Amino acid sequence: MGPVHESEGVREMKSVLLVSIIILFGTQVLGNLQAAGSDQPPATDEVMSLIEQAEMVRQRASQAGAEWLRTGQLIDQARQHAEAGEWRRADATARLALRQGELALEQSVRESGTWEDRVLR
Repeated sequence: MGPVHESEGVREMKSVLLVSIIILFGTQVLGNLQAAGSDQPPATDEVMSLIEQAEMVRQRASQAGAEWLRTGQLIDQARQHAEAGEWRRADATARLALRQGELALEQSVRESGTWEDRVLR
């Protein structure tokens, strides 16, 4: 008996489930970071640098055709928080945007090699 191969539909469902879990986890982390208000606020230069890093990673993901829908919105929110002087929120939101961009790139690399498995032989 040969190896069992997952159908494309099953793989797609697994990918959607993985992305959903990542977003849910990221939202929880963001909430926890925003709730931790007693710590010293992050340095403004550090936050602005983080926002720019997130934007660069988002652009790379976009060029690869792998940008996630919410990443750009998170970057915009981080900028708005920074402009309002809400540095903790800006930091947490930028970190989440950066991580989403990194995960989008990872997903792109992973998916780029799996198309061969989907070709009927």
